[in-house]
Amino acid sequence: MTENENHTRFKDSEWYMKNYPKASVLGVGGLGSYVAFFLSRIGVPLEVYDYDEIDYTNMGGQLFREKDIGNMKTKAISSIIEEFSGFVDIDTKGKFTGDNL
Repeated sequence: MTENENHTRFKDSEWYMKNYPKASVLGVGGLGSYVAFFLSRIGVPLEVYDYDEIDYTNMGGQLFREKDIGNMKTKAISSIIEEFSGFVDIDTKGKFTGDNL
């Protein structure tokens, strides 16, 4: 399969680009975990920032699995994205500061 073969559904859409610029997702909780996942599905390279570990309270509204409990959110979302999107162009960061934005 070519790199963008799984994106053929979108190829004629006005918003679709073959080479997206890198997007930064600041926090991968209730909103950011889904945003990162869906951006990965259309091939957007990602830079994901979050300093939090997953616990049971994250299971209700965030895109994580029970087996992710105790792991950093950035590492867990990377794993989920790779597993479901086959997408590996993702950089993960811990705390976000003015120095790494």
